[in-house]
Amino acid sequence: MKYAVLVALSAVVCQELVASKKDCPPLVMARAPECDGLDAGKCAALAEDARRGDRVGTGIEKAKRLYEAACQKGDALSCVWAAEFQLGNSYCRAQGLFGRACDMGDYVSCVQAADMISNGSPDGQAAPDPTRAAALYEKACTGGDGGGCAAFADVLELGAGVPKDQRKAAEMRERAKQFGYQSE
Repeated sequence: MKYAVLVALSAVVCQELVASKKDCPPLVMARAPECDGLDAGKCAALAEDARRGDRVGTGIEKAKRLYEAACQKGDALSCVWAAEFQLGNSYCRAQGLFGRACDMGDYVSCVQAADMISNGSPDGQAAPDPTRAAALYEKACTGGDGGGCAAFADVLELGAGVPKDQRKAAEMRERAKQFGYQSE
């Protein structure tokens, strides 16, 4: 039900921002020369070492850069780590990184990106986009994420970004249960 409240609030805010709808700029990934010539897994291992401080000359800033480089090379978990580092700092960067992980098949990240997109950025840089959020919730559900199914059911019930469809919402709630999602 928390998704329903978020979606309902974002729908109201979205109506107020329709005339000034803004999107995040395209994501430009950080460059990490340390990853040149390495595959995604080895680059991700360097990022993990830097995050944990296992080597001299490491730290969070270096880990952020290395995770983005590993993400760019195709490591979805590195995209998630990079996005987590951006939360609270750069809404658009975090959203883009979660979106990239989603595109790689990390369906929990689809829900993260959808939640952000449905609410818009706190600083007004990006307006809510309930239609795009609904598509990401549906993608997460299709990929087997129960939370995505529950969120998609909420938007179907409210008609936030999609036409209202109570029957399909009930199907999505049942599917969420099949994937092990327990509503609050």
